[in-house]
Amino acid sequence: MSSKRHEDVVRDLCAHVQEGDGDDPRRAGRESNNQARERRARQLCAQVARALNQALAGLADDALRGCTVSAVVPAPDAGRLRVTLRAPEPKAAEARLAHARGLLRLAAGDAISRKRVPELMFVTLGEEAPDA
Repeated sequence: MSSKRHEDVVRDLCAHVQEGDGDDPRRAGRESNNQARERRARQLCAQVARALNQALAGLADDALRGCTVSAVVPAPDAGRLRVTLRAPEPKAAEARLAHARGLLRLAAGDAISRKRVPELMFVTLGEEAPDA
């Protein structure tokens, strides 16, 4: 049924047409698809942040053990996550991240329930730098 025809049917059945007339009541009060997707992405980011903080604390490398995760955000979606790290020595941490990237992605994958583990992009900031 086309939308024009649907409107005509609703007008024939109602004396006064109001917003929501003709809508499926089973769908009333549910989150929109976009809101649900954003909520799931925020949950995923929080899970990955916890997992990475634990993984970084357990590493033998002193440059990475001193790092903490300050933020994890989708970049541009949940298939790729931007991880912002705070490090006492950002340059040393960046160099060591190249070698530990696979291990950290594995730790994130163990903590989440997804078919595919998101790609991780790391941004390293100094201790006194503002949040990104």
